Amino acid sequence: MKEAEKNISHEQLPSPLPKQADDALHFCDELIHDFKARADRHKRIFKLLKYASVSLAILVTVISTLLSALTTTPKEYLWIVPALSGLAALCTTLLSTTNSQERWVQSRGVQQQFEAERFLYLQQASRYATLDQEASARLFSERLMEIWSEGHHGWAQSIVRVVNELPSNR
Repeated sequence: MKEAEKNISHEQLPSPLPKQADDALHFCDELIHDFKARADRHKRIFKLLKYASVSLAILVTVISTLLSALTTTPKEYLWIVPALSGLAALCTTLLSTTNSQERWVQSRGVQQQFEAERFLYLQQASRYATLDQEASARLFSERLMEIWSEGHHGWAQSIVRVVNELPSNR
């Protein structure tokens, strides 16, 4: 029996309460930062693709009008309209298939849920109001895992929707 007790390291034992709470808060901060970075990335992608598709569509119209106004268009300029049309179509397609706007909003929502839960925990408000420090730290950790799981589930559903909307799946 004493031999088995010697094999237990300090990492395997439950951590003292202040360390548990500090670890949970640190992990929450990492999750907030991660979901903020995700939201910012999806926002940049969405705006880039949206502005590019609109700008290219306008550019195609302007260039095709200018080329048709010329009585003799040099042959080396005739490729511009189809190339820009193709890029506009690509941007529009990527905009719909990447779901970047939906992912941006979903990531920002998860980030805000983590921030709200962190605030409630630190203020010992709402569900934390009647709990002692140990139970409060455990509940906070459980809530972090629930929110994280819900965020992952939302991401997985958006992937499934994109896959189901592909032309090959119709």
